[in-house]
Amino acid sequence: MSKLDRDDMIETILDYWQEGWYDGDQSDVIDELRGLHNGSEKSLDKWSDSDIKNEYEIAVKFLEELED
Repeated sequence: MSKLDRDDMIETILDYWQEGWYDGDQSDVIDELRGLHNGSEKSLDKWSDSDIKNEYEIAVKFLEELED
């Protein structure tokens, strides 16, 4: 298996977040967008490599549990 790059990890994180949004309502998505717009949230492209890796590991565990 080839090594995952940052973009691959971000795609997995977005898949994880999307699954979380399914169980909630649209306000979760709107809150995220507002946070990005007003600067209270940092977009994924500005996250550190270690933050991306940590969130990626959480995402993988969550998505694997969905498949079980």
